[in-house]
Formats: sequence, structure tokens, C-alpha cells
Amino acid sequence: MEPMEHWHPQYFRLEAEDTPPETMRLLAFSMGFAAHSPLCALQGMWQGQQPESLEITLPSGPWQALEAKSNVPLEGGRFQAALTRAAFARLSRLLEHSPLYAGENLDGQAVVHLSHEDMVAWIFLLPPVGQGHELSSNDLLQALIEKGVTQGIDLEFLCRLPHMEGRYFTPFPVAMGRTPSPGRDGWVEELFPRTLTPFLSGNLEDANYVTLNLVRKVKEGETLCRLHPAVAGQPGRTVRGRTLAPPPTSSPSLEGGRGTRLSSDGLSLLAARNGHVQFSGKSFLVQPVLEISGDVTAEDGAVSFLGDVYIHGDMSAGSILRATGNVQIDGVVEGCRLEAGENLVLSRGVQGQGEADIRAYKSIFAKYMERCNAYAGESIYADCIVDSNVYSDDCIYACTGRGVIVGGSIHAAQTVSAQTVGSKNERPTSIFLGGSPNEEFERAQLQAEENKALALLETLEGKPQTPEVKKQIHSQRLALKVVQMKLNRQAGAEHLHPEKEAAPAHRHLLCDACYPVTTVTIGREFFQVTKYTAPCAIGLDD
Repeated sequence: MEPMEHWHPQYFRLEAEDTPPETMRLLAFSMGFAAHSPLCALQGMWQGQQPESLEITLPSGPWQALEAKSNVPLEGGRFQAALTRAAFARLSRLLEHSPLYAGENLDGQAVVHLSHEDMVAWIFLLPPVGQGHELSSNDLLQALIEKGVTQGIDLEFLCRLPHMEGRYFTPFPVAMGRTPSPGRDGWVEELFPRTLTPFLSGNLEDANYVTLNLVRKVKEGETLCRLHPAVAGQPGRTVRGRTLAPPPTSSPSLEGGRGTRLSSDGLSLLAARNGHVQFSGKSFLVQPVLEISGDVTAEDGAVSFLGDVYIHGDMSAGSILRATGNVQIDGVVEGCRLEAGENLVLSRGVQGQGEADIRAYKSIFAKYMERCNAYAGESIYADCIVDSNVYSDDCIYACTGRGVIVGGSIHAAQTVSAQTVGSKNERPTSIFLGGSPNEEFERAQLQAEENKALALLETLEGKPQTPEVKKQIHSQRLALKVVQMKLNRQAGAEHLHPEKEAAPAHRHLLCDACYPVTTVTIGREFFQVTKYTAPCAIGLDD
């Protein structure tokens, strides 16, 4: 007989159902063997007639999903080669005694083939020769065990197989492994929004930081976030009993900022105090709230607070208030200094008398603003702005209540919008659009403070160095360092965001009526209103 290395399968064909490429495809093997192949020779002996060729197709079934992600052409070639080797070995045993295969007895044979990943075990039955014995179900089970197959065996099918018609020269999947099932990554359920959008409606006199949607109140013990832990996947197992680990899962950590704590089981982030919940950019925190039922006067000294401040009374002339969070004042604000790290809400407005400086690193909401200086990192909303110097790095709106802007200078990075700008008696009103007014003013102010500190330091260093003078020098150097740190921080922010200026198309003055002597400056362009105009829109084309 020709050596085995000279035997070649006639062909191998792969068939697939017509399914979209993005879905798992169910695959079927078709293996062809030529007439001179060992497998065709064995079939010819069994049937008494040599076939011209032999085609073997694997039956469809659940095994297809297990094999669908493997290298199916390679798997089919391995199976075809295994059958050819088994047939060649069986013919060799027959040829040892008789070149004509006559008078020999061979029991039936079970060829067991394992897929490359050991996820499917196939059994291929070769019929007995001569007076050889048929194989029993125990024989088949023993053949599987000898191949190391111990898991996923279809014992019911294995018992029926020895008695089935068409059991020879047909491959059957008799054991299937279990693929690992993926788990679920952990995730954090946030019960409060990370950002709040101000909602302005009606009269600003009735507004507060709750109705304006600036804060979310929480009580001690209230849940801010819930951690849903990762769920591990189920391991798989091959037909040889090898464990297949499921894909790894990830679980985020539950971290909170100031004023928060973890629950005893570590699955919830809770408010550790009453206050306002905020998102700091990394985690949720609860700002404490300082409530002052009466007025704040100059005699109270400078009020500084790490959190939100709610004053039910007035802010008298000469008083000072600084807070890292939101500030709401129900009463009238006089010639004082106010600074809010978040939003500033002035329900009764400002009567600044030329002495009030109010600043918010986010937005300012005021009933009216009269004879004051106001600075906002975001927008400014007011019913009325009179004889004030107002700076906003976003927009300025006077669209509620009277909706008037008259006198003073109004600086906005983008749009100034009002019902009326200017007055019948032609009071000069200046509108400046573009740039970053608040940042630019703050920079100029810091530079002025730096120059003043340097001059004072130079004067002190020229005096006799008494203990008192040395103490003043130390204090002045510390103040100078703070100012220079602020300037460096602002320069760093500008380096990270070099292009903040709004496009020309976004810089407008929009109003229902505009009176003469109102001037509008957009970059280097200057325009003066010379007659009453209603409505009025002034801007630059792209």
C-alpha cells in the first residue's frame, strides 16, 4: 500500500449560513476524500463496492456556536487529517495478514477527534471487518476517556448511537465544553446631576438659589451615589476538564469630597451634614451653609466661610463677605465687598453708592445694580443696571422687570441683551464686547497690587531695620508672594486655554430700544448711536 504521506484529501469545503458579518456565523464542514484514499477503501470494503469519492458533512447543532470564533478552515483540515490517519492505520493492520483484505476480522473502531480548543469532541465510527464485534456504548465511553474527555458528554446520545442507522462514516459531536460567560462591570449611579443650568423666570426679587436651580439641598444621611459592584462571570470548561476563566471585570471606587461619608457596607456615598451638594470635578461634596438671620455690618468684621452663605438681612456699607460657595442675600446690599466662589444671588439688589465691589466666579443674579462694580466669570442677570461698571466673561442680560441698562460701562465677552439701553436725557452708556473682561480687569488689578506692594517694600527696606519694620517687611513680602502666585496661576490658565474670545458673530448688543449717546466698542471697531433706535442690534459680520 502507498505510504500515508502520499495520501491527500480530495478537498475541504467550508459552508456558512448567509448571516451579517457583525453577528456570529454558524459554520459547517464538508470534507471530500478521493476514491484512492484510505477512508474510501474502508467504505468500499464495508459496502462491497469501491466508491468514486466520499463526502462527509458535519451535522449542524449547538457545537457550531462553540467553533464559530475559532480558525474553522484549520479545524476542518485537522479533522480531515485525523480521519485519514485512522483509516490508514486500520488498512495497515489488514495488510499485515492479507494484501486482499480477505479473511481478517477487526472490531468496530471509534475515532475520537478534539477541536483545537478542546471545546468539542467528535466521534467517527468505522464498521467492523469480517466477524469483528460491534462497539457498545461502554466501548464508546472508554474511547472518549482514553482521549481525556470527561466533561460535557451526552450520555443519552452515546447510549443510542450503537443502535442508530447511518452511524458509520458520519461524524457526531458527543461532548461539548462550556464557554465562560462574561460578567458585568461595576458602575456608580449618581443621584444628583454634576452640573446645574440656571433657570431664570419671573421677577429676580422673588428668586433664590434654589428657584434659580443653582444648588441642590441635601440632609445629613441622604444618599448621593450608589455603587453597583461588578458581577463576576461564570468560568467555562473544556471537554477535558480544563477551567476557562471568564473575562475580567472592573469596579470603580466610590469616592467623596468634603462633607460626605461612605455607608457601612461601602456601597453608598452619603451626606455627612446638611448642606448643598456639588460636583467638584472629581467627586461629589456637600457644602456647609452659613445662615445669618439678621444684617451684616462693618462692626461684624470680615466674614469668611468655606461653603455657602445665606443672609436674610442687609449687607451694610463697609461690611466684607467672602465665601467659597454660593452666596444669597435677601436684603439690600450697600457699599460693601462681596466675593462668591460660585454664584451670587442678590434678591433686593445693590445700592452701591460708588463703593460696592461684588464678584462671583460663576454668575451674578441681582434685582438691580446701581452705582457698583460687578465682576462675573460667567453671566450677569439683572432687572436694572444703572451707573455701574460691570464685567462678564460671558453675557450680560437685563431682560426681566424694567430691563434697563443706563449709564456706566458694560463689558461682556459675548452678548449684551436688554429691553432698553440708554435714556431719554441721553446719559452716556458705554458697551464693550469681546475679550475676557473679568479676567483682564482682575489681571490689571493684580498688577496694580503688585506694583503697590513692591513700592511699599522698597520704602520699608530703606528705613532703619527696627523689629517693627522687619515685621512689616515680612508681612509685605508675604502679601507680594500671594499676589504674584495669583498672577502666575492666571497666566497658566491662559496658556492652557489661549483662545477664549468669542467669534465676531457672537458679539452683539441686542435691545428693544436704544437711546443716543450710547457707544458700542467691539474689538477695534467703534459705533455711536446718534438717534433713538427700536429695535436695535449692533454687531460685526463674519
